[in-house]
Amino acid sequence: MIRASLWLRIAVIQIVFALLLAALLPFAVDRTIHAIGRNLTERLLASAAQRSLGSLPGVASVQGADNDPRFGPVATFIVDAQGARQLAGPHIEDIADRPVAQDNQPQFSSGPYSDFYLLPTSQSGIWILAAEDRRHPAVLLDDIITYFLQRFAIIVPLSLALSAGITLIIIRLAMRPIRQVASEVAAIDAASPTLRLSETTMPRDILPLVHATNITLGRLDRALARERRFTATVTHELRTALSTILLRAETLPAGTERTAIEAAVTRASGVIDQMLELGAIESGSAELGSVALADTARDTIVHVMPLLRAAGRTLTFHCTGDERARIAGSAALVTIALRNLVDNANRHSTPGGAIDVTCDCTAGTLTVSDTGPGISVREDESGRQIFARADGVRTRSSGLGLAIVRRAMDGCGGVLTFDRTPTGGATVTLAFTRATAASHT
Repeated sequence: MIRASLWLRIAVIQIVFALLLAALLPFAVDRTIHAIGRNLTERLLASAAQRSLGSLPGVASVQGADNDPRFGPVATFIVDAQGARQLAGPHIEDIADRPVAQDNQPQFSSGPYSDFYLLPTSQSGIWILAAEDRRHPAVLLDDIITYFLQRFAIIVPLSLALSAGITLIIIRLAMRPIRQVASEVAAIDAASPTLRLSETTMPRDILPLVHATNITLGRLDRALARERRFTATVTHELRTALSTILLRAETLPAGTERTAIEAAVTRASGVIDQMLELGAIESGSAELGSVALADTARDTIVHVMPLLRAAGRTLTFHCTGDERARIAGSAALVTIALRNLVDNANRHSTPGGAIDVTCDCTAGTLTVSDTGPGISVREDESGRQIFARADGVRTRSSGLGLAIVRRAMDGCGGVLTFDRTPTGGATVTLAFTRATAASHT
């Protein structure tokens, strides 16, 4: 399930709100202004009709001239059983759409071009009608409404867009402390467990979370320190005990029993060394930089050759490409990874088998091939890789070797891949990243 970021959610909500407001606000303003204009027009026409009532007896049969400046856009009529007779004002084209007199109550309505106000008089069956042609040049209200709405329809979306943009910028700036906390958290690892999140620049809103995180980091730091002290103590005691056992074994006469004891002590010492190497990798104590892959591989092979000869194994080393090429990583991690691969090949190869190590300096890879049964790789429910012999035969190996290789490659930013040789053995490749010019310094 893909979770949207808080920033994206705020941006989407802000944009949707701005669009809705831009669509609804002009409509609401249009309805409001037209209601106000209708009310003002009704009052204007009612006033004109009231004025005509005073001159009703004397001007009932007099028709005013069109566009009389005294009346402007307003025309007045007498409405009786004979129809509508104009008293004054301009020509009203849609006079036929005037309201029908009924209930002896004032009535206001609008035609296609004009607004009408019908006012009853004291004389039964006689009404005063005031009408205003909205197209008349003197009618400013409708022009104002029209031009205002045209500009309003442009100004509102632009204003809302500007407001939304400013709001998003403000939110972005307000979230800067959260991004700062995220970068500080990303910098905390086993190599720097004492780092804490800055509390001096944090806003009050997220300060409790930052403070609680610092308290938790302190607890983890103390727990990690206790674990390291415990590991160091146990390692020291185990080494002492193994040294004592080995000394006692040397007093025994040469034979099967002495050989078995010495082999068991050697295996136990190897497990301790592997655990210490794994702890060093996970603590991040190895310094990353630029590494001469060819030189590091040769030094490692020189140190493991005596053990291979003692076990009756042969090892060949090939180096191709530009030996001056360098990789990004740590010489210590490269050494640990290669030594564990060679040790794994030594333990699982057939008696008298050959181990081949190839260093491709240009590609930045190390490949170790053996004559053993191969390697099976699977994942458990948590996604953690589990390594085993392809033939399924159990050995006395602790199984830490390949796990250490994988951790070392993770520390270097490299990739660990497995394949099978044509004869059925294992081929393991360590692929590193070429060093940049900046990392050479």
